[in-house]
Amino acid sequence: MQRIERAIHWIGRQAGWLYVIICLLTISETVIRTVFDAPTIWTLEMSLILAGTAYLLNGASFPQATGHIRIDLVYRRLHGWRRRFADAVCVLVACAYLAVIVKWGAEQALSSWSFSERSGSAWNSPLPIVHKTMIPLAGFLMLVALLCQVLSGLRSGDTPNTDENRPS
Repeated sequence: MQRIERAIHWIGRQAGWLYVIICLLTISETVIRTVFDAPTIWTLEMSLILAGTAYLLNGASFPQATGHIRIDLVYRRLHGWRRRFADAVCVLVACAYLAVIVKWGAEQALSSWSFSERSGSAWNSPLPIVHKTMIPLAGFLMLVALLCQVLSGLRSGDTPNTDENRPS
């Protein structure tokens, strides 16, 4: 379980480097546009592709930061079985939501791939295909991360979403 959780966390951290590339693209586009008066037709869409990908892949580590998705004002007042019940409800709702995202996203991605959907811009990038493919992939990674966290909590006997287990 820990290997899977570490791999998902690693994917999310590596996706963060895409923001560095976006920054470099933006700087180079600005220089090329201002100094050489030669704007590119692809920089904006490439930045959108990379930003969407980074955003979705970074989201896969959301189960490791559960404090950001709970209502702490209420959760901190719960103890014992009530807290475990709240955790169970949250996990069930999150799993159902992610399953729908994966299923719906996969249908959209397959449709997009089947007719080679393009952006329709001057560059005509594969932006729709990339984003529609990343949605079910990120949803699947989130679902796996969440299930790993729950199974790890069950093995250790801990409540997986307690503040003590939240990574710093």
